[in-house]
Amino acid sequence: MGKQATVSAAAYTLYLKAMGGIVDGPDRIRRLDEAIALDPNFALAYAMKARTMANLMRFGLLRGSEQEQIVLNYAEKALSIDPDLIEPHLALATSMNLTGDA
Repeated sequence: MGKQATVSAAAYTLYLKAMGGIVDGPDRIRRLDEAIALDPNFALAYAMKARTMANLMRFGLLRGSEQEQIVLNYAEKALSIDPDLIEPHLALATSMNLTGDA
């Protein structure tokens, strides 16, 4: 049986809401921030936040080298929490592609 993604049902609900339907970037980030606040070891939430921020940067909605480092930090945090999940690896690859390190 697989490892539980989070110990917080509320954090998982926020994660699912961030993932579902048409949710704009800032709202998705807000929901993921809330999920991370409820469970600081929620690797999926960190990974999705990294990917969301990277996509916002790709479309010019977030800018700056400090933002690139933040995206990389979230991806690495997700990976440090659960290196067996695919999502943190995808987040890291997305962030490295953004910075040209891929």
